[in-house]
Amino acid sequence: MDRGDSSAIDTAPAAVRPLPLRWVAGPFDFDTPAQAEALRVLATVAVLEEHAKPQAEEAGGIEAEVARLHQKVQLLMEMVGSLVRAQLALPAAVPVRLTAGGLRWQSPTPPAVGSQGLLELWLHPACPEPLRLPARVLSASTETPTQVEAVFEGLPEALAGALEKLVFLRHRRELAETRQLRRG
Repeated sequence: MDRGDSSAIDTAPAAVRPLPLRWVAGPFDFDTPAQAEALRVLATVAVLEEHAKPQAEEAGGIEAEVARLHQKVQLLMEMVGSLVRAQLALPAAVPVRLTAGGLRWQSPTPPAVGSQGLLELWLHPACPEPLRLPARVLSASTETPTQVEAVFEGLPEALAGALEKLVFLRHRRELAETRQLRRG
């Protein structure tokens, strides 16, 4: 994604869903510990979103038992995450279009165009920690609600790759769900 081109947010593969999001005005030093924390959050979300391959009804043995245990652990993680998140003061979920290079979101109080800050995104209900990424605001619409577009800045290759993988998998899953709904 060209770091100065907001049209790439429209054309790049994207995950589109409501997410709790907070803009924290900066600039910030996105140092090694902050980068490692962002990678840890992305790895946690990847594990939480991992789907066990469906087993045939008549499947038996160890594979079926592992699949059942996986489902139970997944449910337990979702429940614990919900309890933890209920104790947090999360921002309201807003419509977000997340790409590997940036995002668009709705904001009642948009940051100034050109400003730098830290975007905090809560990516999964079972992960109470937000993904924190440095970003720069490219544009803010004049209509209400305001559409804000920002690009991520200073992401190391490993973090950019992990984010790209998350976005790609969510995008692919959204397309599959849309096709499934059309088939009825």
